[in-house]
Amino acid sequence: MTLPAIGRAPSITEKARCNAAAVRPGPALQVLENQRIIVFEIKGAATGWIALAVRAGAPPEPIRCERTGLLIEICGDPMCGRYTMFAPPEDVARIFQLSLEEVHRVFDFRPRYNVAPSHMVAAVRVRSDATGREPVQLRWGLVPHWAKSGDMAARTINARAETVADKPAFRDSFRERRCLVLSTGFYEWQKLPGRKQPHFIYLPNQEPFAFAGLWDRWEGKSGSTESCTIVTTDANRTLRPIHDRMPVILDPEFHERWLTAGVEGRNELRALLKPYPDDRLITHPVSTLVNKPDNDVPECVEPVRHSHPDLFEG
Repeated sequence: MTLPAIGRAPSITEKARCNAAAVRPGPALQVLENQRIIVFEIKGAATGWIALAVRAGAPPEPIRCERTGLLIEICGDPMCGRYTMFAPPEDVARIFQLSLEEVHRVFDFRPRYNVAPSHMVAAVRVRSDATGREPVQLRWGLVPHWAKSGDMAARTINARAETVADKPAFRDSFRERRCLVLSTGFYEWQKLPGRKQPHFIYLPNQEPFAFAGLWDRWEGKSGSTESCTIVTTDANRTLRPIHDRMPVILDPEFHERWLTAGVEGRNELRALLKPYPDDRLITHPVSTLVNKPDNDVPECVEPVRHSHPDLFEG
C-alpha cells in the first residue's frame, strides 16, 4: 500500500562553480514512511536527474551528489514541522471543553515527543450537527476534498496566515472546516555556521495549547482520509533569532471563535492569526536527536548547552 506523501516539496539551489541555467523539482519516484523520494533536474555544467531522499520535517542540510559531485542545498525549511503532545487526559478535557470519557476513547495518550508530518494527530473540531466540540484524530498534511491524489499532503503541513483565506488548497477549509491542533510544544531550527540547531518552544506552565488548524476530508479509492494543516504567521521577537515563522497559537478564550465563526466573521478570524505574545513562550536548544522522526523519546526536549549564547543577547 502506498502511503501519502509527507513533508514539503523543497526547492534546490546549486552551489557548484558552474552557472546553473535552471533548477527545478521533478516528479516523486516513491513514497515511504517518513520519507519522500524526490527527483530534481539540475541544468548546468553537469546536467541530469538527481534523486534525493528528503525526510519529512527534518532540517534540510547540504547534500553532495555522488553522480555529479555538485553540492546542492535543500531550501525552504518547514515553518512548523515537528511538535510534541504529552499532556494528561484530564488537562485536555478541561482546557478544550471535552468529555473526559470521549477524550480517553479517541486520543492515544502515549507521550509524543516528535510528532512529524503524516502522523495522526490530536485535534478538536465542531460536531457535524453543531451540538458542541468533538475530539478527532487527523493526519497531518491537508489533502483538499477536490484533490486528485493524496500526494498533495507533501506541500500542505502548514498554511500561511497571509494567504490562507485565498489559496485554493486552504480557502474552503478556512471558511468552513477549522480545528484546534493540540500540542505541548514545538521545534524550530536555527541556522548557524555549518549546522542547524533545534530549539524546543513551549508555554511556561507546560499546559497543552492549541495551534490554529484547518481540516478536510478526501475520498480516495481505498476510502476517506481526514487530514489537517497548521496555520503559521510571522515569528514574535522571542523566536525571531531562531526562525522567521511560527505556528499560530490560540488561547482558550479564542477557541470558540476560531471553531464557529461564520463567513461574515472572516476579518475576525484573520485578527486571530497573529504572533503569540513575546513574553509568553520559553525556548531552549535541544539535541539533534529530534532531527529523525523515529526518535520519539523524552530526550528530544531536554536542554543542551548552546555553543553561541551571544545570539540571544539583546
